[in-house]
Amino acid sequence: MNVFLTQYDGMILGPIAKVLGFILQGIYSFFSFFSPDGNANVGVCIIVFTFIVNGLMIPLTIKQQKFSKLNTLMAPELQAIRDKYKNKKDQESITRMNSEQQVIYNKYGVSPTAGCLPMLITLPIFFALYRVIYNVPAYVPQIKEIYENIINAVTSSGVDLMEFVESVVVFVKGSDITSIKLSNPDLANISAQSISDVSGLINNIKVGITNGAFNEASSNYLVDVLSQFRGEHWTEFMKMNVFSSHSSVVNTISSSYNDLKGIYSFFGMNIMEVPRWNDITLSIPILAVVTQFISNKIMMKGNKNNNQNDSTAASMNAMNNIMPIMSGVFCFMFPIGVGLYWVAGSVFRIIQGIFINLYFDKVGVDAIAAKNVEKRNKKLAKKGIDPNSTRMQELANTRTSSIKNISTTNTSNISSNNRSSSKQDFYVNRDIKNGSIADFANMLNRDYVGSSSEDESKQED
Repeated sequence: MNVFLTQYDGMILGPIAKVLGFILQGIYSFFSFFSPDGNANVGVCIIVFTFIVNGLMIPLTIKQQKFSKLNTLMAPELQAIRDKYKNKKDQESITRMNSEQQVIYNKYGVSPTAGCLPMLITLPIFFALYRVIYNVPAYVPQIKEIYENIINAVTSSGVDLMEFVESVVVFVKGSDITSIKLSNPDLANISAQSISDVSGLINNIKVGITNGAFNEASSNYLVDVLSQFRGEHWTEFMKMNVFSSHSSVVNTISSSYNDLKGIYSFFGMNIMEVPRWNDITLSIPILAVVTQFISNKIMMKGNKNNNQNDSTAASMNAMNNIMPIMSGVFCFMFPIGVGLYWVAGSVFRIIQGIFINLYFDKVGVDAIAAKNVEKRNKKLAKKGIDPNSTRMQELANTRTSSIKNISTTNTSNISSNNRSSSKQDFYVNRDIKNGSIADFANMLNRDYVGSSSEDESKQED
């Protein structure tokens, strides 16, 4: 596994990780206050932390679900338009296709990017969460302090620091922690240095020793290395020759390890360890697969698209079936704490999805579409645009990125052709009930063909 030295300082994820780390620290402090020994259980903190962060993202989730529900209605109409212009690659046909698709989006009061925006926002949060969960000591000072007690004990005991560094590096190389990579910008000479280069690594870590003590950068690095230790590592670590005549250091290590066992223990599992095939830790990958699969099914309930030719829907279904399996595989690559975060997140989304589906079933898709149209009209009204005006309808038909350079005359001709051939060319969703809110919303589309009675009245006129 790799070590992320101290807190992550990336331009985008760094600030997000710091905010999320502050939340985790607050949760840990809260539970520590009620603990007899002053230490909280990190597994419980991760679950509460996951629920809080996912709770803060509920508005984005609801927005994405609204788009999914409306997309169920829009998909057949959009697919019919794509099929209509399937073999037409000229600019005029592309313009007409885009304008007709824009009418559909306007009819339901949504933006083509509405389904992507929530995902674009939640993805950085997810990756920042991963950084925090992966390296808890960097974001929870109370836990980091336990590791620093070991380093301070080594410094104050008179242990030769150069010898200690060499012993730690050799010990790490000899264990199964074989792919630690150094990337701390404060130690520029060891940037991307592999643990396999022991001699070079020793020399570079020694740079961080000044005046008989470790500076902050080298101390943080050692904390990150120690945080990768599992039970068997601690036992062997205390037996290193460098501590043979320093029993006080061994006692400090033993005491710190006992504290860490309580902090990292969750139902008999050490959340800093990687799951194995032959013990209870296997339950984490299994739960990750099962809970995510159930979560996907619940969130997609009612969003099935009957159009088998919709490649987007097919891709989404395939991804929803593959991702749970992939999450189970990834669980074997990361500490149990990361897998616990995935499981807790899926459980939260299952509960959330049940309530969101109940709400949408009660309100109805028609009402959702009507509210979207109402919001859109209010925004246009604030800009001084009458959403019901003929000019607004023309703008709705021509406002796409691919026709910015098309002349007004050409656009008018296209709109005219659309009006004259609406009964032949424009797709009508026959699943919309006559007189429903969605039927009323079609008034935004001048080419909409209403019920048969409306057609007959138009013919009589």
